[in-house]
Amino acid sequence: MYGGFFVAGGMGVVVFRGILNKKNMKSQAAKAKRIAAVSVALVAVALILIVMLLYATGEAPVEEVKDICASAITAFLISIVLFFVPIPDRMFLNQCHITVEIEPDRLRCDRPYHGAPYVTMPVKDVKRVLDYGECYYIIYTDMGQAIICQKDLLREGTLEEFEEIFAGKIKRRGKAKAKRAK
Repeated sequence: MYGGFFVAGGMGVVVFRGILNKKNMKSQAAKAKRIAAVSVALVAVALILIVMLLYATGEAPVEEVKDICASAITAFLISIVLFFVPIPDRMFLNQCHITVEIEPDRLRCDRPYHGAPYVTMPVKDVKRVLDYGECYYIIYTDMGQAIICQKDLLREGTLEEFEEIFAGKIKRRGKAKAKRAK
């Protein structure tokens, strides 16, 4: 162990270390914000539908229906605003130092941008890896919890080794998809 991390350097170990650029941090935050906004909107719509169904069957009194629908509509409108309003640059004033160490069977990431000191997990628990050209997003729960592996921060191993470890889970997006098609 070195600094809380397993010592990298064996066969197939890939290490990304350095300062994430603001563009990648902002991109992940925007994706997570949109997922949250859509989730709130879906819950609000479902709530309205359920309450209307209860009202139609005579199970809910009119006053309760009005109050619940007003709250759900407010939540829906707020989610729409959140979906479209950009995240201000002042949210990304601090530099984000990141270390992601990946072995064929597990990965470990210090994740200061999530508030937790680190995450360790088996590679088999990774749902998918999105390749956006200049970085990979390792997704193990949802996009809001993705681990960013910025390609220019690769310190040990190769991108080919990285892609071999996550074979079958990588999906190309944006520039990476266009580049791969050529």
